[in-house]
Amino acid sequence: MALCFALDLSSPKGSFCVFENASRPHLIFEKDLPGSFTHSETLLDEMRSLLSHHGIAISDLSIWVTSSGPGSFTGLRIAYATLKAFALATSKPIVTVEGPEARARAFFEEQDPKKRIPPIDVLSYLTADKFVVSSFEMAGNQLKKASEKIHQGSSFSGLPDRIVLGEERVGTGILFPLKAGHLRFFTDLSSQKEHRPQDLADLSPLYFGSAHFD
Repeated sequence: MALCFALDLSSPKGSFCVFENASRPHLIFEKDLPGSFTHSETLLDEMRSLLSHHGIAISDLSIWVTSSGPGSFTGLRIAYATLKAFALATSKPIVTVEGPEARARAFFEEQDPKKRIPPIDVLSYLTADKFVVSSFEMAGNQLKKASEKIHQGSSFSGLPDRIVLGEERVGTGILFPLKAGHLRFFTDLSSQKEHRPQDLADLSPLYFGSAHFD
């Protein structure tokens, strides 16, 4: 069973976790970073402390996982730069996934499996006055993206008859921010991309996190 390290710095509160990559990924620990938008100041010390506490060495980690966005571009760049350094040092791959899909998958995972959950919208900020609405539904055991639309402005009106996962700045729906632990379902996500150490030189998040946001 592979030990994986997941890191998300796309939001004001960054987080990281270690999990076992199995048929049902087992979360070993998850840690929120202290402060807001202080990722570069706290991340490495927090990583060192938690890994040591759990008796996990950097060499024990087989895969590095992070979100490609959307989110804070500075946070995304810090996450990419940090994991690229560890991936190159350990000769282990990085897997990137899109944040909205990871949030949706984790949300469905937390629901009662006996109940049918309606489609959900995931709201993610691209800039201070622009956000994207990504719609997902579960078809059997597969997560499918139904649609995606960019909205201009700071509020989302005309809510559809579905579950809405909001962000703090949107001020509507269920607050369900992306956490590192949500990334543990990366093998189920259509957006996952594996990057080998020899191909990392040009790996960086695009401005809006994913190529299809323009």
